[in-house]
Order: sequence, then C-alpha cells, then structure tokens
Amino acid sequence: MTFVDTGEDTATRGRLKRLAKYLKPGETLCFTYVNGVDDINILAEIDFHKKQGKHASVFAVILPDRHGSLMINAEPVKKSSK
Repeated sequence: MTFVDTGEDTATRGRLKRLAKYLKPGETLCFTYVNGVDDINILAEIDFHKKQGKHASVFAVILPDRHGSLMINAEPVKKSSK
C-alpha cells in the first residue's frame, strides 16, 4: 500500500496522474477518498472488475443525510434518507 500526498488543491484527475510513476504495467490500482470508506469486499470487487474487462470501475457510497432536506414548492431539493 502506498500513500501519496498529491496536494490539497489537486483535482481527482491530477491526483490519478501523479500516481502513474508508482504503478507497474498491469498492476491494479484502488483509489479512494476518506469519506468513501465502507464495508465492502474489495477482493470480490477487484475480481468482478477484472471479469468485466474494463479499464476502470467506480464504487460510490451513499452517505447518511446529516442535515435533513430543504423543500421548495413541495419538491425535495436534496433527497432525505429519513
């Protein structure tokens, strides 16, 4: 596992580009942000990804709604998990 400080103001694309020098051809890269940590079987996800034959897979975590939601004209602006 390698932790790389890519700079506070670097966008995702720039962060991934800065990792290139640490990767060997054919090596698997898993990339996350701290708020994307979840209880997943990462080995099963990597296996699934490889079986699809794609270049990249994206996994998203739906974070709990901590602040409620705002209603405008009775339509939700932000979907509430409550």
